[in-house]
Amino acid sequence: TNNADSERPLLEEEREDPGYRLVQEQMAVEGELEHNNAILTEREEDIKEIQFQIGEVTEIFQDLAVLVSEQGEVIDDVESNIVSTYDRTEEANKELKKAAKHQKAARMQLCTIFMILVVGLIVLCMVLGLFK
Repeated sequence: TNNADSERPLLEEEREDPGYRLVQEQMAVEGELEHNNAILTEREEDIKEIQFQIGEVTEIFQDLAVLVSEQGEVIDDVESNIVSTYDRTEEANKELKKAAKHQKAARMQLCTIFMILVVGLIVLCMVLGLFK
């Protein structure tokens, strides 16, 4: 019967009836309340979604902080290895220079010994009279 009442034209007496106006105002207020409740529910769901997303972003930043820390350690290790390699290379160059000096000195000693032997053989041959 409500549908039949809302479809028929309102009589002048019904429009002026304070009870009718009150019902109309109450229905309007209830409609607004339902609308406001729907908006509040939607906003609450949106806020929960934002909170969830903030939690995900927080986890991402924590993971990123761990990765940055680990990469920092790796970079420190690489830097340490580079410095160590440089120091060892410098030491190796010094050792190579020393080895070259020793090798040159050993060659000179070998040449000197060879010359002494040659001179010694010539003197021995002269003493024994092999060169007459």
